[in-house]
Amino acid sequence: MGLIVFLCFFLSGASGLLFEVLWTRELGLIFGSTTLAMSTVLSVFMGGLALGSYLCGRAVKRIQRPLRAYALVEAGVGLYALSVPLTLSYYPALNSLMWRVVGDHYPVLSLLRFLATALLLLLPTTLMGATLPLLSQYLSTRKNPRGVLGASVQIGALFALNTAGAVLGTFLSGFQLLPRLGISHTNYVGAAVNLTLAGIILLLERRILRQDQAAKNTPESDQEPIPQRAESTAAQRYIPSQNQRWAAVCAYAISGATAMVYQVLWTRALAIVLGSSIYSFTLILLAFLIGLAGGAAVVTRLLPRIERPVLVLALVHGLTLLTAGYSYLTIDRLPELFLIILRGGSFSVDELLIAQFVLAALAMLPATLAMGAVMPLTMRIYTATVDGAGRDVGVAYALNTMGAIVGSFAAGFVVLPVLGLQRGLLMCSAMTAGLSALLLWIAEPTQDSFAEGTTEEGSEEASTLPRRVFLKSARSRRVFALGIVGATVLFMQFSPRWNLSHFSAGLFRISIAKSIIYLENRVMPQLLYYKDGTATTVSVEQWGKTTALKNNGKVDASNGDDMGTQIMVGLMPLLFHPTALQTPPRVAVVGYGSGVTVGAVTQFPIGHADVIELEPAVVEAGDRFFAQVSHLPSQNPQVQVLIGDGRNFMTQSQSKYDVIVSEPSNPWITGVSNLFTTDYWKLAKSRLAEDGIFCQWAQLYELSQPNIKTLLRSFASVFPHTYVFAAEHLSSDVILVASHKPLSLDLLRLRANFRIPKLKAELHRAQIDSAEEILADLLLTPDELWAFTTGAVLNTDDNARIEFAAPRDLLGYMRHESSIPKVYSNEWPYGHFERYLTHHGLPFDAPPSWWKEEAGLPFERRSVVYARLGRAMLSHAKRDAAARLYVRSMGIGGGAEADELGKLLTMFTQRDAGEHEESLSRDWDGQDEHFAQGLGPLVIPPDVSPADAARIKKEYATALQGLIERRWIIGLRALREWPMQWVNQMGPDLRLLLGYMLYKADLVDDATEHLTELLDNPKYLQQHPGALYYLARSEFVNGEPRRAVLHMTEYLRLRDEQVAPVGAAGMTPKP
Repeated sequence: MGLIVFLCFFLSGASGLLFEVLWTRELGLIFGSTTLAMSTVLSVFMGGLALGSYLCGRAVKRIQRPLRAYALVEAGVGLYALSVPLTLSYYPALNSLMWRVVGDHYPVLSLLRFLATALLLLLPTTLMGATLPLLSQYLSTRKNPRGVLGASVQIGALFALNTAGAVLGTFLSGFQLLPRLGISHTNYVGAAVNLTLAGIILLLERRILRQDQAAKNTPESDQEPIPQRAESTAAQRYIPSQNQRWAAVCAYAISGATAMVYQVLWTRALAIVLGSSIYSFTLILLAFLIGLAGGAAVVTRLLPRIERPVLVLALVHGLTLLTAGYSYLTIDRLPELFLIILRGGSFSVDELLIAQFVLAALAMLPATLAMGAVMPLTMRIYTATVDGAGRDVGVAYALNTMGAIVGSFAAGFVVLPVLGLQRGLLMCSAMTAGLSALLLWIAEPTQDSFAEGTTEEGSEEASTLPRRVFLKSARSRRVFALGIVGATVLFMQFSPRWNLSHFSAGLFRISIAKSIIYLENRVMPQLLYYKDGTATTVSVEQWGKTTALKNNGKVDASNGDDMGTQIMVGLMPLLFHPTALQTPPRVAVVGYGSGVTVGAVTQFPIGHADVIELEPAVVEAGDRFFAQVSHLPSQNPQVQVLIGDGRNFMTQSQSKYDVIVSEPSNPWITGVSNLFTTDYWKLAKSRLAEDGIFCQWAQLYELSQPNIKTLLRSFASVFPHTYVFAAEHLSSDVILVASHKPLSLDLLRLRANFRIPKLKAELHRAQIDSAEEILADLLLTPDELWAFTTGAVLNTDDNARIEFAAPRDLLGYMRHESSIPKVYSNEWPYGHFERYLTHHGLPFDAPPSWWKEEAGLPFERRSVVYARLGRAMLSHAKRDAAARLYVRSMGIGGGAEADELGKLLTMFTQRDAGEHEESLSRDWDGQDEHFAQGLGPLVIPPDVSPADAARIKKEYATALQGLIERRWIIGLRALREWPMQWVNQMGPDLRLLLGYMLYKADLVDDATEHLTELLDNPKYLQQHPGALYYLARSEFVNGEPRRAVLHMTEYLRLRDEQVAPVGAAGMTPKP
């Protein structure tokens, strides 16, 4: 019977953890993901547990049938859980009402949220808190021949099993139930578990009552003897003093606080190492709970043999101190260990998750094993009588839980922002050392230590103890206590500090880890800034000229490759807004980042901008290190920066905005993933003005195609009128632009934006110099978006599909890394935007008066507009789209720009690798044997030896022969060992020769490098225009189509000129 009771309490631990995860998650969606909001929810949850434990502990002696009471409590939790989804459905409106009543008075608002959370959670959590005292009372008083010691063992076993159940609940919620069933159905599963447990216990209790009644009617001589377990007589008869009892229970309360601080700090540190995905947090919590359960189980098993529990408890705290020190020394080495694992070969996603769990366990498990041993030892000391066991466990557990509440708030609002991770962990070590020293100080036996009385020396009991007892004398214990304190002080003073560059390297992105493995000599970046904030750890790193801002090790902004993306995310909705140029718009931006996006918004004539950022350190770092590229928007009087949760802002704000820009981090990050659900987008849509435009930045790299389609389909289900733009050419990020009503692609309005000097300059920074180039980045029109995402599942708050699927994509990125390039290839069948165009030039037969004169822009024929759009498409490597628009242009009259587009298309068509293509110079007569005609005589570098000069002549002749015979590799081999010093001294002809043969050998990166050097010599290019042709072709293949089109245009100009003018107007300089 007892086994069934223990099994039920094990499952109760699983369901309790499940409810904690679910209800905290749902309230976080309503009240936000700020540290204050989450701490409030967690505090109410733990406060309810403490209240239930305390109240039940006080009343448990008066409960005649504690097992039945336990069953009713489990039933109450299950029934209440069934009502939670319905109750929560009213909470968004309640949150909005509270905001309207009190505004941004955060102390009052936080208090109201605390009360609202308590209204929801206090009843079920109080019931949960009552379960341990009830079962402790029942098991301690039922056939317990070992008295207080037996009661302590029972309590320890209950705690260990309940915590082990929490391990099961953590695993099932994170890896099975929530990913498969979603929040609502998982909640019903938890409720069903509780109700089933209640039914089993009620049936069991009836059977036990019948057995007890039968036992009363059976003579004692006929009853089976209860088996005795071997245990120390001293351990069984040990009775601590009142001071020891209160010292132990106070230490238990303080250890609850320190354990919670440890957990928060370890979770933040390991999130930086393992990533901030839902699976990382689940693995971290698993490792923590496994340690607690294991430590409690081991010590409970040993409890009957422990004769001096106060001393052992002191030593356990000392062991916690020692293992926490080990953890401190280990954490910043975990990225290196992960690299060692990855060097072992290729791994599946599940194998990588196991590896991450091993890393988390290496860091935490030793210390949490020691922490888990504290509870059984504390109860052995604090439990005074058998019939008072339920009361004592209720008081102790309540104090420990209250300590955990204090620790939770202290970790988020004091330790992390004030001390940071490293000093915070060292501070916890100091507190643990103090607990160990305190307990050592009072651990000596006293007159009432044993039932028959002992003194430290000379007593009857003392004479039965071994002659040599560890730390027997008070002096030795106090010296040892002082030694622990002294060693801790020395460790805090002289312990090594973490290598923060390695620690925050972001190796949880397997793509980065693999690149480090392949580049053995990769130089680590210079760390410019590091701060452990309340919500995230912010760092700024520098590689050469590139500066990057990181959140928890993940790069979120830089002044490098994604500058154009950051600018266009802010400007794209403003460019398309129908009335923004006439009426300064109100703008909301979710996320500050480097400040570049908000700064770009300020270059438009806006009325006001609200910026919502979760972490203050992000604003600080952005203003400090990106001011030269961001226009320092936080100092702009039109901008108001609000610290808070972006989603919660949408819930509580009643303001309407003309433009909303949402630029969160990646969707695989837990918390951030809440900004990629249909529920969030519905909230944002409700904040849009009638003509408003919503813009979403979505990072699609390391996402599989099914999940990409899920994101896009979910967005389109809320905003049917959505355009999908590439953030930049070849970028894996997209910009979603949407509105309430159909949104036309008005070229006239787009061109009008370029008349504002500040805005034009900002667009130029993003390499956008015309309205046509904006449309060249269009990937999907509204109707194409629906076709592309057919069959995709929607991502909602309830199913959290992306939050659970995207981290697996992150770990298995190599399976789908080729999906993004297809978007930029000619295989991409979408992006046909012509039917959405308005004001795109005069039809073929229309008179000029048909044009809208109020625009103040000159009229153009539609054929010219199509030709310019085609050129813009070609500048984005979209040859098929450019050809389509060329045909349209020619079909309605064509013109000079259409003719030029046709020539460019011809120049960029596929060529036979074996042919010579265009001539290298004007002097070529078309004969293969004369292809090198026009190249000047060989220039021998000065200061070379005669032997080197002879070698140069011989190898150059071999290279020329390879050129003439179209054997490019042979020609390159002849020159492969020439030092760059020679190449730099031998004139432009050698550069041209090398660039041409590298291009023909399909080594376009090296070809581009050599041919680009010729741009500084315009006179040479007049005579050798072919250099521009081969440079343009190399750039086009090398992912630089914009420069390629400019250089090919210049080539056509030079080629067709009869008299070559001096200069090279229109050429782009070397990058």
